Amino acid sequence: MSSQQPRPPRPQPAQLQALTQLANQIRQSVVAKNQNITQFNNTLRDRIRALDNLSVQILTKIQAIGNRAATFQQTIDRQTAEIADLNRRLQTATDAQANSARQIQELTDQLQRARVDAAQSEALRRQLAALQIEVQDHVDEINNLTQGIEAANAVITEALGQLNAPNDTAELTALLAQLEAHVNQINQEIDRVNGAAPGGPPPVSSLPPPSSGGKRKRKTKRIKNAFRKTKRNKH
Repeated sequence: MSSQQPRPPRPQPAQLQALTQLANQIRQSVVAKNQNITQFNNTLRDRIRALDNLSVQILTKIQAIGNRAATFQQTIDRQTAEIADLNRRLQTATDAQANSARQIQELTDQLQRARVDAAQSEALRRQLAALQIEVQDHVDEINNLTQGIEAANAVITEALGQLNAPNDTAELTALLAQLEAHVNQINQEIDRVNGAAPGGPPPVSSLPPPSSGGKRKRKTKRIKNAFRKTKRNKH
């Protein structure tokens, strides 16, 4: 007696159709997913390039601001040192002018109080005239030093204004906003490819089965019963 194994039942046309539909759904989903990923990679590449270019612009702008700030700081330091020197010279000239003024007052008092001859009187007048010229020189020097201090202060004020230029701040803020927008767009692309955004292709694992579970169980029972009957007939 031969022990021939029973042939497995042939799939029914409905099963073949369901399997074919499932295979087509899987293939279409995979193709759509691959197309979506390819599009995402191209978009992501462009976004990253734009992000890189924007980062270079931001770094260049920051470096330019830093270099300009260093230049302005050197200008401010130089003008501050010049103002300090001018103030010292101004104090010296002021003291000299005050000293000459005291000498003029003393000579004037001597001329008014003392009884001197014509020769002495003329000598005092010449000395007084020389002191008056000296005082005028000190006054002119004081005026020049004061103007120099004012000019140095104006340079410092202008340097401080350019150091804190609102145009630089506005431009840098705009570049940072563009940078943030690029990052947000990249995140949106990632969410879209992962199916988080509306309209994304469904994942393969969520495809519905081709037929209900109850029908499969009944078909499996019929196959098992037929196999048992074949074994009993052989014995």
